[in-house]
Amino acid sequence: MNNMKKLLILTLVLFFSLTLSAQRGKNYEKVRSMKVAYLTEKLNLSVEEAEKFWPVYNEYTKQSHDLRREFAHNYLAKYKNTEIPESVSNDEVNNFIEAEIALDEKLLIMKKEYYKKLREILDANKILVLGKSEMEFNKKLIKELRHRDRK
Repeated sequence: MNNMKKLLILTLVLFFSLTLSAQRGKNYEKVRSMKVAYLTEKLNLSVEEAEKFWPVYNEYTKQSHDLRREFAHNYLAKYKNTEIPESVSNDEVNNFIEAEIALDEKLLIMKKEYYKKLREILDANKILVLGKSEMEFNKKLIKELRHRDRK
């Protein structure tokens, strides 16, 4: 039953993430532009750095998004209409968990390659600022979406 609770919690978290992503679908380009402007300001990129950085950043962002989307499509869609978690077999839960671990492994490999490329473009301080700035931007975006939902 412990695996079932984990599966249910994971499913709810990923479902929330996908729902939020779908809500942003209409405004994706607007949000993307805001993020580019925010990160550009925070990183204080030179023209040369920006020319090299954005293609690497965009490629990594797209690939990681595509992997997460594929996982959601292949695994979460199966359980979307499952109202009774007990109806999911142990084998299905184990397959789900193994697929999640495989996703994490792929994302980790991608992240290592991404940081390797970033180190050729940016100094360590800017890489640190990038991570911090992405988190700040995401927090601001979530806060703004919550604020809009209350209205």
